[in-house]
Amino acid sequence: MSDPTLALAKQIIACHSVTPEDGGCMEIIGERLKPLGFTLEYINRNGVTNLWARRGTQAPLFVFAGHTDVVPTGPLNQWTSPPFAPEIRDGML
Repeated sequence: MSDPTLALAKQIIACHSVTPEDGGCMEIIGERLKPLGFTLEYINRNGVTNLWARRGTQAPLFVFAGHTDVVPTGPLNQWTSPPFAPEIRDGML
């Protein structure tokens, strides 16, 4: 049996999302939210794109703010595994 949450996490981690690029993360999230009835708006400010997802128009509202980019990886030879190649190791992602 596959875990859809784990699959989504691995898909997002695999995106080369180094600031200010998101490597396609927002599109992945948008593809998940749109079928659930969310209205999507991609907003570009100063070369950085943000996703505004809405569902419904009446209070109460649930608001979540997050980001999909990461800081630069630094020297790859200092990593124990490639930073954008998610894997399960010892039962952990």
